[in-house]
Amino acid sequence: MQDYMDNKPPYTPETPPQNGAPGNNVIYSSAPNGVVSNGAKQGLSRSRLFAIAGAAAIVVLGTAGYIVGFYLPNKPENVFRSALTNTGEGYQQLIDYVDSKEVVEKFKASEGSGTFSVEGDGFSTDGSFKGETDEKNSVFSGDIGLGTTRLKVEGIAKDAENSESPDIYLKLAGIKGLGVQYGMPGLDALDEQWVAIDHSFIDNYMNQIEAATGLEGDEAAMQAPTQEQIVDAAKAIGETGDKYLFTTSQETAVFKLEKYVGKEVVDGKDTLHYKVEADKAHLKAFAKELGEKLDKTKLNDWAKGNYDKPLSELLDTESMAKSADNIKDGDTFDVWVNSETKLVHKVRFSEKTDPAKNYFEMGLNYSGGDEKPFFVTLRTSDGSDVTAGFTVTLNTKTDVVKGDITFKADASTGKAKFEVKPGTGNVKAEAPADTITLSEAFALVGLGGYDVLTQGLTSGLSDYNALELDAELAPYGITQ
Repeated sequence: MQDYMDNKPPYTPETPPQNGAPGNNVIYSSAPNGVVSNGAKQGLSRSRLFAIAGAAAIVVLGTAGYIVGFYLPNKPENVFRSALTNTGEGYQQLIDYVDSKEVVEKFKASEGSGTFSVEGDGFSTDGSFKGETDEKNSVFSGDIGLGTTRLKVEGIAKDAENSESPDIYLKLAGIKGLGVQYGMPGLDALDEQWVAIDHSFIDNYMNQIEAATGLEGDEAAMQAPTQEQIVDAAKAIGETGDKYLFTTSQETAVFKLEKYVGKEVVDGKDTLHYKVEADKAHLKAFAKELGEKLDKTKLNDWAKGNYDKPLSELLDTESMAKSADNIKDGDTFDVWVNSETKLVHKVRFSEKTDPAKNYFEMGLNYSGGDEKPFFVTLRTSDGSDVTAGFTVTLNTKTDVVKGDITFKADASTGKAKFEVKPGTGNVKAEAPADTITLSEAFALVGLGGYDVLTQGLTSGLSDYNALELDAELAPYGITQ
């Protein structure tokens, strides 16, 4: 992510020294009447010739250096070409960072914290959260404003020796008075009370999922993909991107430079603005090859294990290829290139109807250094004027990841910030004293005991079909 190109010429042509100024030439002659000898004339001619030749050489070399070192690299079409290449190299650097053994080892334990706030017409709330985890235990806490009170929550997940499931402990504070308000008087008894969820309850629930779905072990648990699986897929995306996205090769490039718009200051950065077209045939080839490569990755094993489908079908790369047919001649999108770093600053896809208020954009608001801020922005004016933005900043020196989320819809606004960093490990997770069971907690608020709870869980699983998951309930944002 470095500055791949110097914006200054290697040197500035200088005016050659004046070796033939009046009074500096001493001419000796023995000829009568001051006649200069022929040899002196020849010597003077050679001096002037060398001076002129030297000056010309400096001008020529200086001009050539300027053209090669500054002018040509900074021509708009060449900056665009360099930006694609540099961005592809930057993507690979990030993959190498995430895949490094040092980083993987650091994040075996992690710490996180954050804040959020929401304001609307006659309504507002805010809160915070923090937690830490290692390979065995986790602790977390948080709070949220609820008008007349502030709800606080604490949690502990403690490793259980004879189970892969942890023992979980939860405590709520600030709920006194809410029970009467919501018709559950017993709720007040849970204020400041630790509730224990034994690992055996979680094991039994997982057994019910296995019985209802036919899945077993990790497949039933719908495990998140591992770091190794994600990196393997990211590498496949990078390889395909280098061939089709981060190139101007006429044989494969998806992006074709339509025209250079001009210099603009965007997001506080000096940029060059371009209009770009998409090559239909190359976009189809990109989608097809991307699907084929992803289906050979380790992430595909996770996809087939959890969804019984290859990754290309989950991401629907076939529809991506078909969507190229909807591109019409003359359709363009916007690309801004950071004129300092020679990286793609952002790409914007706009609707033809009121494009200033209907667009999706993503990019890298990078100024150099260790912090890499990636961002996504969505704006739509369909019904109400909505703007949503998400920025995640990775510091490759401190290994800190920061996130910033914003949302605005007419009179309502929301924002959230979070930070994740490597933890110290050895999280202390002790079982609290004076706990009650989850079934006892349900009984206190009038929801019945353990039997009612398990019956509700069983009923919720009775119509479950492992091969036809509800797209709205599919985890990790992956739908079928």
